[in-house]
Amino acid sequence: MIIEFFELLSEKYYKENDLSNIVWILCSTSLNFRAVFLKFIFGDIFDRIELINIEREFISENNNSRVDFKFESQNKTYLIENKIYDRNYHYDEYLKNYPNCEIGFISNYRVNEKIFYKYIRTWEDFYHHLETQIEIIDDDIEKKVLAGFLNFLKGVCSIMNVKNFSLNKISSLETFHSVIEKIINSHEDGLCELYGKAKGIEKYRSGTYFTLINGKKETYYLWFGIYTADWCQYLYIGIRRDWNEKLYQKLISANIQEGEYYNKPYDEDDSWFWFEIKSDYLEKLNNDSIIFQDKYAIMNCFFNEIITCCLNSVK
Repeated sequence: MIIEFFELLSEKYYKENDLSNIVWILCSTSLNFRAVFLKFIFGDIFDRIELINIEREFISENNNSRVDFKFESQNKTYLIENKIYDRNYHYDEYLKNYPNCEIGFISNYRVNEKIFYKYIRTWEDFYHHLETQIEIIDDDIEKKVLAGFLNFLKGVCSIMNVKNFSLNKISSLETFHSVIEKIINSHEDGLCELYGKAKGIEKYRSGTYFTLINGKKETYYLWFGIYTADWCQYLYIGIRRDWNEKLYQKLISANIQEGEYYNKPYDEDDSWFWFEIKSDYLEKLNNDSIIFQDKYAIMNCFFNEIITCCLNSVK
């Protein structure tokens, strides 16, 4: 019942504030969870975690900023900012409005650690960390509640269980979609986001649309997925002309040659521009003996190489 409760909760309450509220409630009611969460963010630096009182939505003195969590310990102020997909990091803003504070940042994607906060974590890493810590908790009810929270966290943050897949098997489509969504949301420069306003699954092809924003703040709409017809089961990224006229024309005029992971791109009926994965990499994606991590790496490299190519074309 507890597991199902949290799974349904993640379907109805899946926004950043919802996750922050649930985490705050758990920190307020479970000393074990509070200790695991705070030590995961900041390390083992606190003497008396049971004395720490976490505030929710702490407003700066100038009323210009609102951070998700705040607490005091050992004459220091600590802040934690939670992000789900949102790439507005508030870095300069928080450093200015919360001087002399230790700031932790946790999100469901990875960021470039060289330019952000000292304490950078991901919800996926916390998920796996909490999994191991639950095992050593004595209280059975607390164990069950925290195990339920893991299901909530998995749903809200799109955390996927590692499960191998082959692109030529229909049973792998669920895992495949989880993989491409994770790749899009994990783009290292934060320039790509899922675009849910367009239908990504159509006859003969299964995938998703996503947005790409270049340095000029121009937004393009691309498709990432596979064709599922008997005559074509390749992995593609496509640029639809009527949505991306500038990018489409730039790619056409650039006469792009094959890359490390993709064949020479081609135009289809003056309506789509396609990047197609090379056959030797496709064979590896369809090979059951290749482990999940290697297949993920292939798809991630394929994606990032094409994103770089597109960005270079519209500089």
